[in-house]
Amino acid sequence: MIAVPSLSCWHQVDPAVGNVRNHGAHLIDPIEPTRSLQRMNVIDHVPDQWILLRDGDDYFMEVITGISFQPISMVVKLEADQVVQVTAGDHEARQALAVELADNWLEYADPDGTYDEIVYEAIGMWRKSTGKAS
Repeated sequence: MIAVPSLSCWHQVDPAVGNVRNHGAHLIDPIEPTRSLQRMNVIDHVPDQWILLRDGDDYFMEVITGISFQPISMVVKLEADQVVQVTAGDHEARQALAVELADNWLEYADPDGTYDEIVYEAIGMWRKSTGKAS
């Protein structure tokens, strides 16, 4: 079991089965009813650094940032210019965006964790279906 805190609450991820357990001091906002785990797909990733997901026209990136001695996970809903960067670019362009997000986490972090729950559930399902631990 790997414990990775997010900026909104703590997430424990069991890589073997992809289960995510939230341990937060507050409740995560309800997910928009239009979001669907069946539609959310992993597009690209670098193990233990970032995962890019797509839900229709929306893109999300989970980034592991080293803002402290312990890695911290954050979920960012990408803005239009960032979507262009990840869709028009290649793996290196996605890596560059992940570095930008991680280095400037105060600017990009969503302290309410609006999309955390659905993104972490989608990542857990992806890990389970592919056998990827990270």
